[in-house]
Formats: sequence, structure tokens, C-alpha cells
Amino acid sequence: DLATQTMDKISARGVRFAIDDFGTGYSSLARLKRFPVSTLKIDRSLIRDVLTDANDAAVAETILAMGRNLGLEIVAEGIEEQAQLDFLTERSCARGQGFFLGKPMDVETAKRFLEQNRELIPRRDV
Repeated sequence: DLATQTMDKISARGVRFAIDDFGTGYSSLARLKRFPVSTLKIDRSLIRDVLTDANDAAVAETILAMGRNLGLEIVAEGIEEQAQLDFLTERSCARGQGFFLGKPMDVETAKRFLEQNRELIPRRDV
């Protein structure tokens, strides 16, 4: 209860919360109802085999549909090839992370990249 109250207060100040590695470990549907979450990050272990494992594909599709129905942003982790990106894009997943999209960068490289690619940065009213 204390965690929920604290998160609610922080959320009221404009901070957004994400559940990382959704679909594995301690992530649960109860947390979606209980905490002020705005984003689900689909665990890379589900994305890795989404093209070859029907169960992983079904779980990923279910998380995407559930997230849309709850008005949550969905981020797919671990995108490493075009076919995975195509699978997710076809299912309206607009956000992703992974080596296919970009390698990790140090701070200075990231600053230069963002300055050169401002059109890629989503605008949000705060």
C-alpha cells in the first residue's frame, strides 16, 4: 500500500512508470491494476523467438492487445532483426529497443545522435 501511495504521488508530478521485462519473473496483471503504470516493456526473451515459437508469438500478441486495451504504451525489447521488427510493426507496436535499431552508446555519442536526429524524438506535453 505504501508503494502504491508513493507511486501515485510521484505520478501526479508527471513521472511515468514502466514495468520492465513484462511477461517474465514477477511481472503480473495485478500490478497493472494496482500501480500507476503507463508503459509495458515486453521482455526480450519473448521477442527473441517470436518468429519461430508460436507460444512466444501468442504471448507477445496478447501483451500488445492488452496494452492497447488498457491505454498503455508498449516497448518491445531485444529486437535484433528486420523480421522481428516487421512482426511487431504489423501488430501496432510503435516502440522498440535492440541491436537492430541501435547499438549502446556512450553519453557523448548519444548526445550527438540526438542532436542530429531531433525528428526521432517524440514530443510530449508536460
